[in-house]
Amino acid sequence: MDGGSRQTATSQRGDRLRRRRWRRRRAGAALGAALGLWLLPAAAAAAPQQQGPAAPAPLATGFVFHDRDRDGSRDPEEPGLARVAVSNGREVALTGESGRWILPLLDPDDTTFFVIKPQGWMVPLTEQRVPRFHYSHKPSGSPRLRHAGVPPSGPLPPSIDFPLHPQHEPAELRLVLLGDPQPRDRRELGFLARDVVAELIGLPAAFGVALGDLTFDDLTLFEPLNEVLGQTGFPWFFVLGNHDLNQDAREDRWSDETFERVYGPSYYAFDWGPAHFVVLDDVVWTRGPAGAGYRGGLGQQQLEFLRHDLALVPRERPVVLFMHVPLTEVEDRAALYRLLQARPHVFSVSAHRHYQRHVFIGEEDGWRGTAPHHHLIQATASGDWWQGLPDERGHPARDHARRSAQRLVAAHAEAGRQLHRGLQAGGPPRRLAARDRGAGGGAARAARTHRGLGQRVRWLGALAGRDAGRAGSRLEAAGARAPP
Repeated sequence: MDGGSRQTATSQRGDRLRRRRWRRRRAGAALGAALGLWLLPAAAAAAPQQQGPAAPAPLATGFVFHDRDRDGSRDPEEPGLARVAVSNGREVALTGESGRWILPLLDPDDTTFFVIKPQGWMVPLTEQRVPRFHYSHKPSGSPRLRHAGVPPSGPLPPSIDFPLHPQHEPAELRLVLLGDPQPRDRRELGFLARDVVAELIGLPAAFGVALGDLTFDDLTLFEPLNEVLGQTGFPWFFVLGNHDLNQDAREDRWSDETFERVYGPSYYAFDWGPAHFVVLDDVVWTRGPAGAGYRGGLGQQQLEFLRHDLALVPRERPVVLFMHVPLTEVEDRAALYRLLQARPHVFSVSAHRHYQRHVFIGEEDGWRGTAPHHHLIQATASGDWWQGLPDERGHPARDHARRSAQRLVAAHAEAGRQLHRGLQAGGPPRRLAARDRGAGGGAARAARTHRGLGQRVRWLGALAGRDAGRAGSRLEAAGARAPP
């Protein structure tokens, strides 16, 4: 065979090989389409393999320790604390025997780490009685906003340490629930101080919870509000409300930057005495072509945090949730129900609506627990947004409003006493006002289900000062009692 013939034969064999490869690829592609798969050419398939697996998220670490001298810094002789929960806002890790924890950064530019206070231990407090239990990692700080956010944190520290010190926590708790103080300015903050907070000083409360709308959009009032509430002498935990947002934020993730600078993460958890408490952020800031606003929602990351958190909480332990927007107005509440409904002792509290109502959530709203879920919409300290004719002290009040409020307080007090007796006895209250039954009814079954919670946790409701006069300011029952 001459050279030309050999070249022709070689070319023909190459053509046959290419045709066979093409037929195999077509057959493979057809099979892949039938199976819902994509089969790539070898060169293309090899490209991502050369890159290797994705780099793991950077890790943060530190210690939870017994701060014996309570100076906030870990000394060599101060031991670490084992089996204390720490979170990055999604995962929850327990400390080892040495007190060390390790968690990934969710975002290298914005991750907040916080300790979940265990029973019998306490985190540091500011002079205004605000708990300090977190570290905000924001190397560049918050974006530029009208109200200042978190300053730049710089590089990730080699060790993020959380100090704790022991404290006595009795089996029966007394709490103060404060809905929507919502002052527009320092004048209205004075109304809050004189009409509400003055009556809380000296109460034997373990702590207070401010249930959102801490201000009326002026976030410079956060610190003055802390000064006022700190006069009570007990610690305060804070919930984010729709009037506490950075309303110039372009998206929800940046809408709580000032809140985070002053108070810490917008959702977190802690143990105190017999119960496990969870503070939720159920306000979602939205901005679009139609303008800016908010809606009730939790989001996947927060639900993941709650799932991991509750996995470490015994089923029989009472769980109490605090939020701002009422639970039945939260868009993804069905996912929250699924995390809670197998537990026998769950109670939740919101505010926002400027009235008081006991809501019993049942199957019609997607709750699948053995009894309806008891949700309290707490009355607001600002009443009718601090409106009304001035009284002899210059505080806004109306005589007819006060008389109406006194009647409401008396009615709520009676309903509260009945419900509390039912909780402690394990039987239903004799009656509840129709407006206090809320969605789904079921007060009797809820009372039986919450017997354990009622025996171990009591509630004090901060009165809505000017509206309530002096009646019913220290009502004890299964929910806080104050006028709408």
